[in-house]
Amino acid sequence: MTPERTSAPGAAGRPTPPSARSSPSGTFRIAAPPPTGPKALLDKALGAFGAQDRYFRIQACLVAGWLAVSIATIATLALSGGGGNALGAEVRAEMAVGGPVLLVTNTSGTPWTDVTYTLNGLYVYRQAALDPGGHLTVPVGRFRKGGTGGRHAPRDLEPKLLAIGCEEGQAQVPLSAGTAR
Repeated sequence: MTPERTSAPGAAGRPTPPSARSSPSGTFRIAAPPPTGPKALLDKALGAFGAQDRYFRIQACLVAGWLAVSIATIATLALSGGGGNALGAEVRAEMAVGGPVLLVTNTSGTPWTDVTYTLNGLYVYRQAALDPGGHLTVPVGRFRKGGTGGRHAPRDLEPKLLAIGCEEGQAQVPLSAGTAR
């Protein structure tokens, strides 16, 4: 059985698709599928982009630039490690009604034992332990000059540096009111 060679609509009233039209020799020829490799897709996308109006291209370039800067920022932060310290301490100085308050968090996976906090290199506060994920909230007025028998720090003292020492290591964290380090 040989197929009909016709350019008129098919047997059911449908036109013969161009990929299935017969050649002059009487056999059907199937058209090659369009190229789908990465180069062909890129050429197609760039052709469609070039066909757009000027304002669309400007907006697309602005969005692409913003994405590039965002990705570069995230990559830089991820590769730098976020500026942590050896102990995994996160310290925040906040202003409260009674004066400045220090908020200390142990973000490491190990407990700190025999912890000594030294504020501005002069005032000391001691604690037996701080568990992993544990928090300490201590007003500046609770720090003492020279240890437990010394005078309390003034309530209006501005916290500038907190040194944390324990059996697991040491860390120094620069502070300013309302900042986290």
